[in-house]
Formats: sequence, C-alpha cells, structure tokens
Amino acid sequence: MSRATRRRSTRDDEPEREDASITEPEGRAVDVLRLQRAAGNQAVAAALATRAPERLARNATGAPPIKDRAPIDDLAKKKVTAVERVREYARIAGTQAVGMNPAVVNDKGPHKEGVNLGTLKQADEVGAQAGFIDANDTFSGGEPPATAKGVAIVVYSSSTRFEDEDFMVAAIRHEMVHARLMKLTLKHLAAWKQAGGRLSFAQYVDQHVKGTEGALIKDRYFGGHMDETLAYAEGFLTAFFYSPIEKPQAGDRGWIAHLKGFTEAFQTARLNSGPLPKKLPPGVQESTIAMKQSATAVEADAEKLVKEFCDGGGAARRENLAAWMQFLYKSEGMYDAALKMIYRVATGKAMPEPKR
Repeated sequence: MSRATRRRSTRDDEPEREDASITEPEGRAVDVLRLQRAAGNQAVAAALATRAPERLARNATGAPPIKDRAPIDDLAKKKVTAVERVREYARIAGTQAVGMNPAVVNDKGPHKEGVNLGTLKQADEVGAQAGFIDANDTFSGGEPPATAKGVAIVVYSSSTRFEDEDFMVAAIRHEMVHARLMKLTLKHLAAWKQAGGRLSFAQYVDQHVKGTEGALIKDRYFGGHMDETLAYAEGFLTAFFYSPIEKPQAGDRGWIAHLKGFTEAFQTARLNSGPLPKKLPPGVQESTIAMKQSATAVEADAEKLVKEFCDGGGAARRENLAAWMQFLYKSEGMYDAALKMIYRVATGKAMPEPKR
C-alpha cells in the first residue's frame, strides 16, 4: 500500500516538501498489508483496537479560531514590505500559540527558530513550510535530525500567492500544526534520552503520551507526517470561516486550495487507518504501527475539528459550508469522502448524490 509523504527535494538549498507525495518504501508497504490482513478487511477507520490511540479533543495549533477578518482586509489595503507582510500574517495567525513571536521575523542568513522570510528558486503556490533547525542552522523536514535544537516556520515571498492575504494566513495556520507537533516531538525526545532506559522511543511515548498526540509524535519521529491531515484541515477551516459568506459559484477562493489538500490528505489517512490486530504479525516495524495509529487518529480528529468550527461558526456558516461541499462534490482535484464527511458534520445528514 502507498501513502502520501514527502518528496526529497531536487534543490540543494531546500528542505523536503510537506505537500509532495511519493510511494511508501516497499518494506513498510508490506508491513501495512500484513497488518491489514491480520486485522481483517472489514476494519473501519473509526474503530480503534486496544493498542490504537484514544480520541482526544482537538488542539491542532493551540490558537483560537480567527473570527475577525478586519485585520486581513486592512492589510490588503496597505503597501508594506515583505517582512512587514510576514509579520502581519504571523500576528493574525497567532504564531505566539506555538512559541513564535510574530513581531520577530528573520530575513537574513540561515533560517532561525521562529518565523522566517525566505525565497525559493522556483516560484509555486507553496506559501510556507515548517521544519527543524539543527546545530548547524540547517532547516529540514522529515524526521528530527540528531542535533535538532528547535523549529522554524518559513514564509516564502516567492510564492505565487504571497500577497493573497486569505490564503497566506491559512497557510501559516497549517504550518503551526506541524510546528506544534515538531516541538512536542523534540520535547519528548529530550525526556526519553534523559530517562536513559531500555525502552525504544515509541515504547516511551506509549507510556507517557496518550491519544492522538502520542500517535503523531511517534509518526513524526519516524519521518512520517500524518499530521498533514490536521494541518490542511486547520488551514481550510480557518480560511473558510473568516471568509465572507457567499453563494457557491465558480472561481478561485483562498480556502479552496487548502480544501483540496485536505481532501487528499484525508483520503490518504482513510487508506491507512483501521484497528491493529490484537496479535501483531512478527517483524512489523514500530514505524508502521505508528503510521497506522496516527492515520486512524487523524481521520477521527479531522471530523471533530470540522464539528468544532461548525459549532463555533453558527448556523449560517454551517449551512454555507454544506452548500459549498455539495457544489464542489465530484469536482476535479477533490476527493469525495472528505466532502461527504464535511457535509454530514455540517448538516447531520448524508450528502445527496447529484442528479443525473
């Protein structure tokens, strides 16, 4: 079985891309198939086995939803430098919730812990990235480097959407989900090393961190990023709920790109989720177990995240969200399972199939 994960960058000066996808290495794919056969084909994503993580309340970024879009509209009217723009994006997004001062933006030399302004050699839609900073001030994604000392968010002025305020604030909220998890991973790595026991890191996390966070910390430690599902959900929902309510219609919206990413990530989680068998087949790697646990956890947590935004947004926005999901259903680039889930959470009903 394959799943979306990061592609190794072909550019020497760039970290791995959080939004790219490749096929899972063959050995791990075999592990997942063995797990699924042992668990049975009728295992569903929401059913959690004894060794799978329990469901916890969402805390994707630690920051409250953005309900006042006035600062976004005000920024759109201003002529500001790139650094000032990033500073405003970070302030609106609330990066202080992940320990990053929005007033301090590094735009010189190597990337540093906190918020940074960067450029890519080739412009594309990617607005920002989160990554580890090691002892040599190298910025990287994937598994935490041995000398990791902190976490950074880099906002790219080379992005084709750098001056799209609606898109970029949501992009930073997306990266805040990754940054929070990366910091938690480093925190527990340090505690595990300090303990100096015989437990593997995965076993240590099982004993000390429960629920979704424990599964995601293990997955991130092994270089996975099932947290992409929650990151895209946070970005999409943030942007949708601070955008004006409007009748569904054709055209680009800042939140639609984030929604597309979420539907793909949610589909990936569904393909990899399900309960673990009570008796694991011999030789299954800890990384495979962590990936399957985290896939199961984020599928459930993404649904809860949608519900919390709907509950906080009020009836009019819930109804508008459902209308948009019905409008976008069967659209190119959208995975239907995610749209159906969002519609059901928003309305309490199954999405009707479009009339032929």
